[in-house]
Amino acid sequence: MSQAIFVIVGALIGVLGALVNEFARSRREYDRARKKDLREVAVSLAGQVSRISILWINLDPGPADDAVLAQMRDAHSEINIAYERLRLIAESRGIQEAARHVSHHAYWLVRAAAVGSLKDAELLHRKMKSCLAELYVEVRREVGMRSPGEVYQDPEDGLPEPSLPVISPGRPEDS
Repeated sequence: MSQAIFVIVGALIGVLGALVNEFARSRREYDRARKKDLREVAVSLAGQVSRISILWINLDPGPADDAVLAQMRDAHSEINIAYERLRLIAESRGIQEAARHVSHHAYWLVRAAAVGSLKDAELLHRKMKSCLAELYVEVRREVGMRSPGEVYQDPEDGLPEPSLPVISPGRPEDS
């Protein structure tokens, strides 16, 4: 009788061990997939911020033309989609908040471009990029990077202009 009890207990321990092992494995796979999704959404959002930045930097003074504004609005829509996805998959409220601030400043940057307010747009652009850097830190923290705060940012007054001579098209280069 006691031998049968030991056999049953041993079988139960074996089954429970297998269940615990399978649960731990599935949890690791879930975490790995969620972190991958988190990275992909953050990259998508950052790409759209870059798109808005490039469009804004190349604007002529005055209100932006309709084609450029349409591209900027499209990029902002993609930022909002990424923000909503981050709200669903990010565990960190900091990620959600940083993404919301990026979207907010991107919206107002597009609005400033529409009316030709380049001075306001400059400040909004800096704020948007600063919030994006915060988002990078938060995402890097959640995915478990060793130094999440080590995100490069350009100096506030920008990078220095290169002191190389400018070569105009059609002019042979000096040897």
